[in-house]
Amino acid sequence: MSVKLYVVQGSHPCATAEHALELKGVSYKRVELVELAHMALQRVRFGAPTVPGIVFENGEKVLGSRAIVHRLDERVADPPLLPSAPDDRARVEDLERWGDEELQSLTRRVCWAAFRHDASPMPSYAEGSKWPLPAAVIRRVGPIIARGAARVHGAGNSRLLEDMRAVPELVAHVNRAIDEGTIGGQNPNAADLQIAPSIRLMLTFDDLKPMIDGTPAGALAVRLFPDWPGHSPAGTIPRHRPESAGASDAQA
Repeated sequence: MSVKLYVVQGSHPCATAEHALELKGVSYKRVELVELAHMALQRVRFGAPTVPGIVFENGEKVLGSRAIVHRLDERVADPPLLPSAPDDRARVEDLERWGDEELQSLTRRVCWAAFRHDASPMPSYAEGSKWPLPAAVIRRVGPIIARGAARVHGAGNSRLLEDMRAVPELVAHVNRAIDEGTIGGQNPNAADLQIAPSIRLMLTFDDLKPMIDGTPAGALAVRLFPDWPGHSPAGTIPRHRPESAGASDAQA
């Protein structure tokens, strides 16, 4: 089997799909798209603007990291990414859904809110890209991309306050799942692959790292995704007072 995988460099859900393909031993062609510009291309190709998207050798198209992982598990039995026992599978799928709908979305919002405030770290996240641009060019267009992506993903300053306050409990939720044995085993499952990339991306932000470093969640993320592009120094994520958040959103 050989497939095409459509991705954006540095995307945490795209990392989920890539790692699933690697675990399954499926050869694939990585088609890298440009941030924001990918939305129109994906809408034409898949009917929706998101990544990752996969096209199998028979022309079948699947969009979204969770859907891709499930379809891969149906098509390639080993190694299994979803448990066969119904109760175990239900726990993994519930956690996987949470990782997709809550953790992944929060991580995306925090990142784009940070880059809207300070786009200077953005060149580091483009390392390894198929479309390398000089750092000076990225720094120039980065604020424009960040503002556009922040609007698309609802990454306003008022939401940032709420998201930052939620990070410790989200990490604690992952830690509990590891302690319970739902994730964190020797062989990664679908929930591991959905959650670990978001935590790994958070670890590239010095403002978030103290909330994650030294935790089981952080260890899992680094074990499954040891190499991850990008570094954002402390202060990249702004600290806005609640009463000023609305004005900041309006000016963005």
